[in-house]
This record gives sequence, structure tokens and C-alpha cells, in this order.
Amino acid sequence: MREHSEPVNQHEYNQLREQIERDYREKLRALELVWSLSQAALTRNRRSRSEAATDADALLAAARRAIAGLPYFSIAEVEREIQKSHPEQIVNRSSLNALMRRLAGDGEVVLVDGRKGKPDAVYRRAESDKIKAFKARAQTIIQNYPDLLNPAKANS
Repeated sequence: MREHSEPVNQHEYNQLREQIERDYREKLRALELVWSLSQAALTRNRRSRSEAATDADALLAAARRAIAGLPYFSIAEVEREIQKSHPEQIVNRSSLNALMRRLAGDGEVVLVDGRKGKPDAVYRRAESDKIKAFKARAQTIIQNYPDLLNPAKANS
């Protein structure tokens, strides 16, 4: 370091000025890099959120189609059915587990055996109001005409 009594010459002044300008440009480049990275991440996060919502809707629709043809099913069976009918769709097992827990919570499927959301759990479709009404009418018919179920008694 220089003593305070000696004046700075033109050469030293130019060197200090160049060093300060270099430092400034480096800091400016670093700031621009951080800014561009943060904007890219923000854009990617916005896009991935909308893509995730679309993927979740597609998974829900595919799962509903898969369980429509199965009287009883596990999460693994639903995954196999989705892969069979939609091989291009990527099925994440954890997403499918969460979907089944949600469908069970909404009353769309009923847990038959095991723990909700577990791979070995067995589910069935919940009965629709039409099926419930049909079963109630069937019960009434069976109670009123018990011989219908026992043809041997009806023929004697």
C-alpha cells in the first residue's frame, strides 16, 4: 500500500480504474446470470404446475375407465389396465395411490380389504344410486315372492 504523502500517477490511476471496471462487469454478468436462471426456473415451475394438473386429470380419467371394467381391483391392477389401454401415459405409483385414497374418500370406490392407498389393498366400485334402487326393488320382490328363488317349491 502507498504512503498517503505520495501522489498517484496516471498509470496507477488507469490500472485502478480498469480493475474497478472489470469488477463491475463481472458483478453485472453474475447478476444477469442469476436473473436469467431465476426467470427460467419461474417459467418452468409455472408450466410444470399446469402440466401436473393436466396429468392428474388424465390419470383420473384413465383410472375411472380402468375400474369401470373391474368388479374388484388393486392399485397394481388399475396401473396394468391403464398401461394396456394408454401405453403412452406415464403412471406414477404414488400418484395412483393418492388418487385411490381420494376416490375412496369421495365415495367413488370402496375399500374391501387392506389399508387405503396401499398396493395390496382391494377396492370395488361404489354402487350408484340406480343400482341401489334396483337392489331395493329386488329385495322387495324377493320378500314378496320367496318361491322365486326356489323353483323346486314353485313346481310342487
